Amino acid sequence: MKLFYTMLHETCHALAARLSGGKVKRVHLYATTAGMAETTHRSRAGAAWTAFAGYPLASLIVTAGIYAYMQGFTEQLLWLFAALVAYQCIFWVRNAAGLLWLLSVLGGLFALYYWQLDTYFDLAVQLVLVVLWSQAFFSSWTVFRLAFIDKNQAGDATILARQTKIPAVFWGFLFAVSGTVFFIIGLWLFLGGSEGFDIVSMFDRM
Repeated sequence: MKLFYTMLHETCHALAARLSGGKVKRVHLYATTAGMAETTHRSRAGAAWTAFAGYPLASLIVTAGIYAYMQGFTEQLLWLFAALVAYQCIFWVRNAAGLLWLLSVLGGLFALYYWQLDTYFDLAVQLVLVVLWSQAFFSSWTVFRLAFIDKNQAGDATILARQTKIPAVFWGFLFAVSGTVFFIIGLWLFLGGSEGFDIVSMFDRM
C-alpha cells in the first residue's frame, strides 16, 4: 500500500522537473516501497526545485484530493488516479517491479468498472486517500529524523544539501513542517471542516 504514496511522491519530482524545463528519463518503483525519479535539468535551480517538490507537493495534492472527496467527487478522483497510473505505466516506469504493481492496480480498477461494483468505488478512494494522507505525514518526519542521524542518508534532504550547501536537517525540518500542516488540514477536512466551503457553488454564484 505504501507504493501508492511512493508513486505520487516520484510523480511530484517528475512534474517539478518538467515545469522547470527539465526532462524525465524514467521512474522506478521498487518492491521495498522505495522509489526514484531520474531527471535532467537545465539549471541548478531547476534541480533543487525538483528535489524539494516531492514532499510538499505530494502533501498538497493529497489535501486537495481529500477536499474533492468530501465534496462528493469520488468517481472523478478514482478515474483521475487511474489515468495517473496508466500514464506512469506507459511513459515513465520501466523497472519490472514497478510495472507489475501498476498493472495490478489497473487490473483492480478495471474489475471494479467491469463488474459495476459501485459500492466499492467509495471504499477504494477512501483507502487510497487514507494511505496517501498518513504516508505523506510519516515519510516527511522520517526524512527529518534521518537528517539528524545520518545527513548522507536522508534522501531528498541530502540531495538538497549537496545542491544548496544548506544542511540536510534544515530541509528535513521544512518537509516535516509542511507534512504536519497538510496532515492537520487533511484531518480537519475528514472531520467535515469543509462544510459550507463549496468551491463549485462559489463559481456557480459568480
